Amino acid sequence: QSLSTLSFTQPFRKKHSFSFTQELDYTKELNDLSFFAKEVNGEKYNEFIPGYSNGWIKKGWLSTSALSFNFRLEDFEIAPALHALAINRAHLFSRGPDAPMHYTYLYPSLNAKWKAYNLSYYRTIQEPFVGDLQQEIEVSNPLLKQYGNPFLRPTSTQHLSLNAFKFQSKSNSS
Repeated sequence: QSLSTLSFTQPFRKKHSFSFTQELDYTKELNDLSFFAKEVNGEKYNEFIPGYSNGWIKKGWLSTSALSFNFRLEDFEIAPALHALAINRAHLFSRGPDAPMHYTYLYPSLNAKWKAYNLSYYRTIQEPFVGDLQQEIEVSNPLLKQYGNPFLRPTSTQHLSLNAFKFQSKSNSS
């Protein structure tokens, strides 16, 4: 797995700035689960059992970009931003169909401060876990039957928060 980050901030005027951030994440993960049976007259587990064995490879790119502006006027500060997320990954399974992911998202965020108050809105996007995508029944545990869906899309969550901060000068805490 490799991660590259590029960040640039350019102030303009005294109380304004603009920022650009680009992150690029390449992943190649291999996970194999191999089952072996014990030899009839031996103590070693040498007989490979393909019906119980499983594995997957997850590889590809995830790219995140953000463009934001920061404006400050007296006690008020606002920072709107525009984010772009591109997912281009393949999930290759040793059993069952593969699950490619090719998605692009464009979404806003906002952070506003006034004196001791802070209003924040942002969105998070989470890829499904590989085990949730595999369409093969897991047979390693007879009490657990997990059947994945290769057509799952990333989940999106929106967050909104309003906070008030008060500094206690006697105890140096907030």
